[in-house]
Amino acid sequence: VARQSSGQVGKITNCQCLVSLTIAQYDIPIPVALQLFLPKEWRDDPARCTAAGIPVESQLPQTKWQVALNELDRVRHLVTFGMVLADAGYGVNARFRQALSERGLTWSVGITRTQMVYPQDVRLIPIPTHFRGRRPKYPTTSHERQTVEAVLDGAAWQHLIWRHGTKGALSGRFAAVYVRLADGEENAQGQHLPGQAAWIIGEQRRGEERKYYVCNLPETTPLLRLVEVTKRR
Repeated sequence: VARQSSGQVGKITNCQCLVSLTIAQYDIPIPVALQLFLPKEWRDDPARCTAAGIPVESQLPQTKWQVALNELDRVRHLVTFGMVLADAGYGVNARFRQALSERGLTWSVGITRTQMVYPQDVRLIPIPTHFRGRRPKYPTTSHERQTVEAVLDGAAWQHLIWRHGTKGALSGRFAAVYVRLADGEENAQGQHLPGQAAWIIGEQRRGEERKYYVCNLPETTPLLRLVEVTKRR
């Protein structure tokens, strides 16, 4: 137990955190992996971990997304699944998203409204061969970055029903734009150049704040399909 960020309560609190993997088909969840996440103050105290019976291999410094990837690698050859879904606690990490893509997986994960993106047609402007003064180390971009919130503010929002539950239709307003994520190489100003192409998705339900997601399904994917898979979590 330690003070740490909890996705369940949405804030930092005194708690235990578990990294879990669940196979789900609509309302039928099947847990397939569960791993205790060790906060830093525990990892920095091997004697305490040993006294608590924590295996040495579980005491290695790992972030939650690294624990999740390890568990995913362990079970992915034992079970069959379609997409990886995760909340923003994992989705905001570019290395987590990139690792999923490198494994050939499709995914839809939560992100924050401040995630930076570029237009889909952004181009890298090459560094001039002949340059007066100090030659730049990194190329520039044809378009400026914007936040997910700003891009989706200008998008066309639609009211969609993604599923019918026991209490009726599950619906909300959604918008999606195909973009290039700002998760590429970092330039001299500390800004990330264009990286992976993906869908950013906005959700607005009555009486709730907007939620944001990013999904690596193909550019031709209809909005309803994006919403249906994203809302399975």
